[in-house]
Amino acid sequence: MFQGICRNVGLKPFLSALALSALFVCTSNLLAQGSVTLAWDPSPDPNVVGYVLHYGTSSRDYTTTANVGNQTTATVRGLDWGVTYFFVVTAYDASGVESDLSNEVSYTPTNPVKLVPLVVPGATPTSGTVPLTVQFDGSRSSDPSGSMTTCQWDFGDGSSAQGSNLAHTYTSAGIYTATLTVADALGYTSSSNVIISVASNLPPAAAGTPYVTGQVLGSLRNDYSGYLGMQIVVGANPITVTALGRMMAEGNRGTHTLKLVNASNGTDVAGGSVTVGMSGGAVGRFWYGSLSSPVTLAAGTTYWVLSQETAGGDNWYGWDTKVSTTGVAADNAVAWGTGPGAWYTYKVANQAFVPVDLKYASNTAPSTTGYVTGQVLGSLRNDYSGYLGMQIVVGANPITVTALGRMMAEGNRGTHTLKLVNASNGTDVAGGSVTVGMSGGAVGRFWYGSLSSPVTLAAGATYYVLSQETAGGDNWYGWDTKVSTTRVAADNAVAWGTGPGAWYTYKVANQAFVPVDFK
Repeated sequence: MFQGICRNVGLKPFLSALALSALFVCTSNLLAQGSVTLAWDPSPDPNVVGYVLHYGTSSRDYTTTANVGNQTTATVRGLDWGVTYFFVVTAYDASGVESDLSNEVSYTPTNPVKLVPLVVPGATPTSGTVPLTVQFDGSRSSDPSGSMTTCQWDFGDGSSAQGSNLAHTYTSAGIYTATLTVADALGYTSSSNVIISVASNLPPAAAGTPYVTGQVLGSLRNDYSGYLGMQIVVGANPITVTALGRMMAEGNRGTHTLKLVNASNGTDVAGGSVTVGMSGGAVGRFWYGSLSSPVTLAAGTTYWVLSQETAGGDNWYGWDTKVSTTGVAADNAVAWGTGPGAWYTYKVANQAFVPVDLKYASNTAPSTTGYVTGQVLGSLRNDYSGYLGMQIVVGANPITVTALGRMMAEGNRGTHTLKLVNASNGTDVAGGSVTVGMSGGAVGRFWYGSLSSPVTLAAGATYYVLSQETAGGDNWYGWDTKVSTTRVAADNAVAWGTGPGAWYTYKVANQAFVPVDFK
C-alpha cells in the first residue's frame, strides 16, 4: 500500500492547446475494497474547466472513465485485491475539447489482512467432529484497523457459522472444503481454505435399542492384553442382538474386536462378533458396529459381552465403571480373559470393564438369508433423483425381512434411504425403511442396514425394494444389471419413481436398478 508517496513520472505532449501537469499516485484509502487516491498538478491553461480520469487493467487500454470535474485529486474505489490498474488523466475545456493523455501510472491494491492456509488438528478425523482454528499470517499489527470483527466459516457441507475457534460436526464421511473469511473494523476481508477429509471407515448406523442406558466412568487403564467386559444374564425373553459397542476413551485410535461368548462353555456366539475402529469417536460415548446378521441370546442364559484390548494400546475404563441398563438382562459381574479355559468373572452388579454395550431389536430371531445370491453388474449411472430398485412377488409363504441392502459402486460415499413399498397402493411398508451410509463399503458387495424391527411381507403380495438416489451423487448400476435370487420371491420387474402416483415398472425378470437386496 502506498501511503503519502507521490511520484511524478513525466508528461506527454498534448495535441490541443490545453496544458496539464503530471499525474501522481498519492495514497490508498483504508476501505473494504482496494482503493487508490490519485493527484495531478493543475493545468496552467486558463481554458481548462475539468479533468477526466481513465483507467483499466492493461497498459494503454483504459476501459473506465470518470469525469471528476474541476479538481486535481480523485479516489477510485472497488478495486480488486492483487490486480494491477493503469491510470491516466486528461483535461478538457468548455467546448469539450480534451487534451492528450498524461503520463501513465500503475497501482496494485494489496489486502492488509492475510491468513495462512488453515490447519486442522487431526487431518483425517473418523468421526464427523472437526476442530477449526483461525491462524493469522504474522501479528495483528499488520492489520491497519488493529482488530478482527468477523470470522465467518463456510464448512463446505451447506452450513456456516461465526467464531474463531469452533468444532463442526459433519454428518457423513467425505471430503469437504471449509472456507474462513475474516473482516476487520474497516471492512477489509481475507479468505483461506482447508480440505477436511472425514474418514471413510465410519460404520453404518447401528439399529436397535442400547442395553446400557448410563454410566459413571472409572479409572483409565491400558495394562492388559485380552478380552474385557461384563457378564449378563438374559431375562424371561430372548434378546435379538443387532450391534455391539465399545466406549470411546481419550486418545483412542485402535481397532477392537467386540464379541459375545457363551458363559456355559466359553465359546463364541456364532455370528456374534464385529470389528470396530475407534478413531474419531466422541469421548464418553459408545462406538457401535452392526453385526452382519442379528443373533439371538436365549432367555435365562448367561453370556459375556467383551472387547479385545492390548497392553499399551488404547485406553479403557476399569472395573470400577458403573453402568445402568434396561431390564432385558441383568449385568451381574465383570468379565475378562483370553479364551476357553481362561475366562474369569468377578461378581459385582452393574459394573463393567471398558465399558461395552449391545443393541437389541426384538425378542424374535428372524431368518437372515440374503435374497440376492449373485449379480452381473450393468452400466454405471447417476443421472436420476428418486427411488430405484426392483419389483418382487412373494411366494407361497410370507417373508420376515430383517435388513435392506444396496450394492457398493466405485466412489460411493453418500447416505441412502432403503425402503419397501406396497405395489398395490404405492405406500411405504410400515417399519420397512433404513438409512445406510455407503462410505467404506467394498465395491461389488451389498452394504446392509438392519431394520429397527423385522417386518413381514405377505404371501403372494407384490412389493418394491428401493434405494433413494440423487442425480450427480453416488454411482449406481443400471437396469441392465442381472441378479439371481432365492425362491422366496420372484424378481419380475425393475422399479423406479418418487412416491404414490409416480411409481413405474418395466417387466423384465431377474434384473434390478442399483441393485438392491434384503435379508
